[in-house]
Amino acid sequence: MAKSKKQIEKENQESINLNKTEKESDVNKKGNLSKTIVFTCLKTLLCLFVSVIFIFTAIFCLSPKTALKINEAFGFKGLETACYERIYLQSKKNSDLYNLIEKAISNKDYAKVVKYVDQMQNKEDYASFCAQVNTAAAQKANIKYVAYVGDYDSYLAEQKVIALYKQNKKDKAFEFATKNLAESTNKYSVPLASYVDLISKEKSFDLSSLMSTAVSEKTIETLIAEKIDALDYAGKTDKEKVMCIYALLKIENMKHTYYESVNDQTNASSSAQRIADLQAEYNAIVNG
Repeated sequence: MAKSKKQIEKENQESINLNKTEKESDVNKKGNLSKTIVFTCLKTLLCLFVSVIFIFTAIFCLSPKTALKINEAFGFKGLETACYERIYLQSKKNSDLYNLIEKAISNKDYAKVVKYVDQMQNKEDYASFCAQVNTAAAQKANIKYVAYVGDYDSYLAEQKVIALYKQNKKDKAFEFATKNLAESTNKYSVPLASYVDLISKEKSFDLSSLMSTAVSEKTIETLIAEKIDALDYAGKTDKEKVMCIYALLKIENMKHTYYESVNDQTNASSSAQRIADLQAEYNAIVNG
């Protein structure tokens, strides 16, 4: 018996619907499979990441020197200071503290600079360690660079002032700089010059009371005059001369900034001439 046209159309429609359902089922299966693969990959990557972090943390705690080598090998910068810090905390050696401070300075980690400069300066053998560093620097450095590396104590004092200032602790920076000027027996140490240099670069600053400020019953002007007298380099070796002149240049630049700020042109001109004379003498020594 022949099928009617209506029956044939119905069967065709049912066949089309069946094919559509099968296709939708296949699509859903493929979609679910893709999701499963993606989820598995993400889960695997997460496990790998956690494992790497765990392994590195273990290495960092147990062998920070190895962790440091890994950092250097892969060019990581963020964990360098932490590695040096861990190395020092394990050893408590001055040499490791020295390295930690240098890395904190280069990475501009100002909080750690202040923290560990304080620790270095409060060590019982600080003076002898500075002497060792200074001797090594004097022996190895060309005379052109002696002024920059010849006195570790003055270097640390300057770095502490800079670090405090950069943390916006300007009052503490000034307090430390002036206390150092009044109490330090190191004639090369003039951290107040770094403070004045930093503040003079701001849009508005006031140095009008600088020289008259009293510290330990003496004015800063008097303390600076005493520092200048202590830096007399007559009869000194060339290396001692360049270190004295370098410190005097810091002081004279500080004075010039002050005189300019209070519009004392007479003393400003005199200071500028003194700077030129000192610089000429410095250049003559280092250039032979």
